[in-house]
Order: sequence, then C-alpha cells, then structure tokens
Amino acid sequence: QQQQQQQRGASDPAVGAADESSGKLCVQDYQEKLAVFFPSSGSSTTPAHPSMDFVWRDYCPRVFRRLRAAAGIDEADYMLSLAGAQALRQLNSPGKSGSMFLLSEDERFLVKTMRKSEMSVLRGMLEQYSAHMEHYPHSLITRFFGLHKVTPAHGRSVRFVVMANIFVTDLQIHRRYDIKGSTDGRTVGAEGRAKAADGDPGVIFKDLDVDMRIVLEQPAHEALMQQLAADSDLLKRVGVMDYSLLLGVHYPARNFTRLSLE
Repeated sequence: QQQQQQQRGASDPAVGAADESSGKLCVQDYQEKLAVFFPSSGSSTTPAHPSMDFVWRDYCPRVFRRLRAAAGIDEADYMLSLAGAQALRQLNSPGKSGSMFLLSEDERFLVKTMRKSEMSVLRGMLEQYSAHMEHYPHSLITRFFGLHKVTPAHGRSVRFVVMANIFVTDLQIHRRYDIKGSTDGRTVGAEGRAKAADGDPGVIFKDLDVDMRIVLEQPAHEALMQQLAADSDLLKRVGVMDYSLLLGVHYPARNFTRLSLE
C-alpha cells in the first residue's frame, strides 16, 4: 500500500508542478516543502485511489527538477517511470542500513527508503551537492532526482529518495565491485565466490576480491583521477565519510582469458 501511495503521489500534477524559470536557485529553494493531501475518495485536485488517505510531501522540488533537467530526464518520462501501471520492483538490500530498495519498471531509477536523520543529512548538503553536479556534469557521485515523504492517515511516515541506476546499459554486467580502499573484512568470502560461479548476478565483490588490473589510456586515466579527487573533496566538505566506488565489469566474450595480478 505504501508503494501505491508513493506511485500515486509521484504521478499527481499538483506535486509535479514547480517553477520553470531558469533563474538562479535561492535559499528558499533548499528549504521548500510542498504537501498534498490525497483522500481515498479523491478531491478537486487529486484522483481517487484504493489505498487509505495520505499526505505526500515533496522536498526542494525546484532543486531536484533542475538536477533532473541537467541529467537530460524528461519530466513526463520521470513520472511515468515511477508512477506507471507497473509496480516498482523490490530488491534485496545490498547494505547494512536496513533500507528498502525499489527499482522502476524501466530500471532507470532506484527508490531507497531513508531514516529521518539520513534525509536531514541529504537536505543539509543539497546546496553544495547541486552546485557540484552543475559544475561537474561527469561526476561519479550518486545522482539524486527527488526527495519525498508519504504519511498515511493511520500509519508511520515513509521517507525516500529517488536515485539514478548507474547500471542502465544494454551490456550485461558480469561482475560488480564495491570498493572502499580498505582491506578489513572486504571480501565476499568462499560462499560469495561460489554463488558467483553458479551465475548469481546479485553478488557484489569487494576490495580483496579484485583480481584484475584495469588499464586506461592516459587522457581517460587523468580525467578519472581528477573527477575522483573533486568528488572526494565534496564529500569531505559536507562531512560524508562512509562511501565507496561502485564498479561494473562487462566481459565482451565469455571465452575470455582471465589474467590474475600474480
């Protein structure tokens, strides 16, 4: 039912409305909250729906609309991806936060539930984040596209953020790595390797599981290092320290020869 409320709120024109002007963002834009009440019977501005009454809140809508526009995302496509006839697909959580992860039908967007403290952190860093993403269009930092809260009439509030799914590609991703630059417990172990050998695509390898060397041409290497340095500097300035580099690997042919670092 909460998923229905998330989809219904995202699809409503009253929620999607925002200032379309191209002027600069101001302090108020980073503090703005829009609230829309959705009675189950419908109203003059909201449609009827099968779930219980709820309130939908949209945080910093103009900021996120600009972030979506900068990423080339059409507003109609965005709402259709999140609020179309197809339900969002729940994923197994890859982290320890206990958050729920949902994937849009077209696999372009991830929806992650958040604690109140996590939402406060994101809102607190949003001004520096949006400026960074505008200045560095090729940033490797997660792209956030929306921040919302659903409050049912008789139930607990659910806060969630909409993010880009970085693995949207026509190529099959054969291996995924979560790299932190640490060696403490950073391996999937024998069980994880066995699952990967059996073809489980959900295994996410870690630092100690990296058994290859990636060689880039000099210009690409320099650009990557410069971007990583700029992104890390932003995370340092906003006080975020628990982050990692997510790497996807596609092997052009399955009869490739694996060469270990040894």
